[in-house]
Amino acid sequence: MAHAGTRKTKNFLKGKTNARYSVTEMAAIFSYLGWEIACGTLDGDQANQLGCGDRQGLNAQVAADFARKVGTIFTDSLDGKMYEESPYRDPRFSGKGHGAMFHLEVIALHQIAYRISGNEPVVGSDVGRYVVLPDTPTKLNELKGINKIITDKDLAQGKPRIRYVDVLLEGNKGEIWVEAKSYKAQRVKKPHVLLKVKHWDIASDKGTPMHKQMVFDWTATLKKLSWKPIKDGGEQVVVAENRWYFQQFKYEGATKANRKKVLSMQVGSATLKDSPRWHAATPPKNGEEPEMKALFGIGPTGSKLIDEDRVKAQAARVKPLTISRVILKMAEAELLEVLDTDELNQLIKEYQ
Repeated sequence: MAHAGTRKTKNFLKGKTNARYSVTEMAAIFSYLGWEIACGTLDGDQANQLGCGDRQGLNAQVAADFARKVGTIFTDSLDGKMYEESPYRDPRFSGKGHGAMFHLEVIALHQIAYRISGNEPVVGSDVGRYVVLPDTPTKLNELKGINKIITDKDLAQGKPRIRYVDVLLEGNKGEIWVEAKSYKAQRVKKPHVLLKVKHWDIASDKGTPMHKQMVFDWTATLKKLSWKPIKDGGEQVVVAENRWYFQQFKYEGATKANRKKVLSMQVGSATLKDSPRWHAATPPKNGEEPEMKALFGIGPTGSKLIDEDRVKAQAARVKPLTISRVILKMAEAELLEVLDTDELNQLIKEYQ
C-alpha cells in the first residue's frame, strides 16, 4: 500500500497526469501562491527578506483554501487522471482536480494584478454570501430598510439564498465576485456549445446549478446587495461586479510524452445559442415581471428582447483565460527574483 502511494506521488511530480497544465506551469502557480501566503503571514524584516514590498499577501482564509485545493488536485490525480466538475451538479459536492487547479490560476491572476498596479486584492476563496432574488421585491425592500444584518428568522422565511463565491476581491466600490470554470468542449465542431443546461426556475428551485450561480451573481451585482453568513456577522455588503472565467487550453497531459490534444469550452456570445455567454444572458424562469425586465433586459420567457445593452453586459462578464496570460503577468510583476526558478524564466521566454 505504502509503495503504491509513493509511486503515485512520484508519478504526479513527474507529470504523469492528464493535467491541463505543464508541470512547470503548475509549479509556477504553486510557488507564487505559496510566496503570497508567506507574505500574508510575515511582517517586518522577514517580509522584507522575502521581497514582499508594500502590498498585502494572501490572508489565512485563502491560505487554508489553497491547501484544500492542492489536496483536491493531488488526490484527484493519484490514478494519473484528473477529472472536471459536472456543469449539472452543485460544484460544492463535485469539486475535481481540473477545476481546483484553474481556481488557483484565477487567484494568481488577480493577486498579481494587485501586486502590479494596486488592483483589487484577493481576500477570500470559496466564501458564502446571501442573495435576494427577483421573485421577492417586497421582501427585498424590507431587508434593505430594516434588516442590515441577516438573522435566523430571515433564513427560515426563505428571503435570502446562499451563494458560494469562488474568489472574492476587495474593490473600491464593493466586493467583486469571481467564478472559475474548467470544461473541455462537448462538441469539437461547435466548441462553444454547453448542452443540457436547464435554466433555473425561481419558483421550483430546479435547474442547472451553473445557471443558478449566474443568476445569483448578476442579481447581487445589479442590486448592489448581499450579506455575509451569520457565522461571520451577517452584515450587509455591496457587490460591485462579478466576473466569470472559462479556462482555455489545447491539451491534457502535464508532459509532452503523455500529452493529448483536447479543445476547451469556448465562451461564445449572447446570441450564440447554448454557449456560456448565451446562458449568462438568459433570465431564470418564473421571476416577478418588473424585476426580470430591470435585471435581465429580457422577460421571463426569454423570448422578448427588452434591453440589448443589458443583455450584452450580462454576456460580457464571461471571459476566456489562458495560463500564458498569468505567466506573463508574473514577468510584469518582476517575480523572477523572488521565485528564483529557471523553469519559470524559460516559460516566460516561450510566451513572450
